[in-house]
Amino acid sequence: MKILACVKWICDPVSVPEAEHLAQLVRQRGPFGYRVNRYDEFAVEEALRIKEAIPNTRIDALTVGPPECTEALVRALGMGADHGIHVLAGESDCLEAFVVASAIATYATSKAYDLILTGLMSEDFMQSQVGPMVAELVRAPCVTAVVTITPAPDGSSVTVERELEGGVDEVVEVTLPAVLTIQTGTHVPRNAKLPRLLRAKNYPFERVEGRDLRLPDNRQEFMHLSEPQKKREGRILQGGTRQRAQELVEILEKRGFLP
Repeated sequence: MKILACVKWICDPVSVPEAEHLAQLVRQRGPFGYRVNRYDEFAVEEALRIKEAIPNTRIDALTVGPPECTEALVRALGMGADHGIHVLAGESDCLEAFVVASAIATYATSKAYDLILTGLMSEDFMQSQVGPMVAELVRAPCVTAVVTITPAPDGSSVTVERELEGGVDEVVEVTLPAVLTIQTGTHVPRNAKLPRLLRAKNYPFERVEGRDLRLPDNRQEFMHLSEPQKKREGRILQGGTRQRAQELVEILEKRGFLP
């Protein structure tokens, strides 16, 4: 089986930028912490579990973005992926979903992948669009929010469990090739092993120029970014019980909650 696992290098949500750096975060990479998108780590983990179940499975990891995004591939190969592909596109994190999906689909079209795995969403934009767009572009069935994958013994299909709204699970059998988006599941992504990480640091990643894939231009333009304005605030009433109760009644009457 041949699997393509897509990974994204994102700004670590724990690394909170100052207000003056917010625009820089979108326009270009700034002095922030970065890491692999967690959902994509689950996609790599599911690919590795399939490889353990089916001999001779090959896992390619692919990322789309500026040169520094290669670090996402280092993490994927450190976990156990076999090969890394970096589609060099854009000079910032602000690549819209259609451009990223087009890069993945254009590269994958001639490679005969049995499975294309993406995270359910990226933690920065949280749009959940890339996976379904890739499926449409490569004309393959798509299942979203997958938590477990069980391949058929002959490798012709996979049975997946997916998460629906309200805590309901659904089991679907999908004929390959197919595109799956991976939700946080029961399988915790494995730690990258040090020997693999060291080899990945010097690995000759395959690099593909976005212009060679004739990617579409961004159809979205970054206009403005600002912190949300504080609209509500809490108020702690002071004094004794009777005084606090009277003050609360006055507040509710003033705001029209009491006749």
